[in-house]
Amino acid sequence: EPPSRAANPMCPEPRNIAELLKLRAQLDAQLEQFQRLVTVMFTDIAGSTKYFDEHGDLAGMAMVEDCNTTLKPLVGKLEGTFVKTIGDAIMAYWEKPVEAVRCAIAMQEGIAELNKSRSPKQQIRVRVALNVGVGLLKDNDVFGDVVNVCSRIEHETAAEKIGVSPSVVESVSKEKDIVCRKIGTVALRGKAGEMDLYEVVWREEDKAVGVQMVDAVDTE
Repeated sequence: EPPSRAANPMCPEPRNIAELLKLRAQLDAQLEQFQRLVTVMFTDIAGSTKYFDEHGDLAGMAMVEDCNTTLKPLVGKLEGTFVKTIGDAIMAYWEKPVEAVRCAIAMQEGIAELNKSRSPKQQIRVRVALNVGVGLLKDNDVFGDVVNVCSRIEHETAAEKIGVSPSVVESVSKEKDIVCRKIGTVALRGKAGEMDLYEVVWREEDKAVGVQMVDAVDTE
């Protein structure tokens, strides 16, 4: 004779299921208060391990400090929220995608200016990644798939480049002074298929070429 519902804890009474569903709905409603559409940024110093190896720890730490001293103030200046540093990387987020892109451009320009005072062997090369999506904001930090995708974009972005997702390109498509071009596709860990990868062209001399190479993002 099969066991009764009361004797089987894995098969609760319908009343208990209803209570669980109600509790889940209440928790979802509370979580929604922390969810927000944000643009997440990661920066990373390309070749930092090699720099530490060639110049030593003190020089390496000084290089990272010079880099972050240049980059971090730009986040707040351009309406972003600084989250934290992760090794030699910076994490930040914006509620306005356009300001995030403008900050990324300002960062690359700032590093280029900083490098004018550094020897050829001490040049700093930074990659920046941006992604727009819904994130969970808690204790001045961002969680969720929007962060994971941005991290993946950063991994695929070359030094001195600004890698962005299609959602970023779509968000800034009406800005005449922001030029984006498709540079390939990237596989996302744990997801089926691939995502188109774009870059923001920040050097003035490259923008004419960038306009000709830009691919429209399919918004349908």
